Amino acid sequence: MREERRRKLESFIAREVSRIIQKEMRDPRVSSVSVSKVEITKELEFAKVYVSMYDDSLDKEKVVEILN
Repeated sequence: MREERRRKLESFIAREVSRIIQKEMRDPRVSSVSVSKVEITKELEFAKVYVSMYDDSLDKEKVVEILN
């Protein structure tokens, strides 16, 4: 049961972070970013969000800095 809960929470976080990036962030440099994966620790304390970028001309380090 706990593993299923963690997977559901990872999916929820991925959807919400994607929504925030696409709808609420006003920076055009993140418009080509999508959430590719979310991993949550077993204790449900921390989440690691993986993103991918569709525009290779952007500075990846700068985009990650904006997202953080």
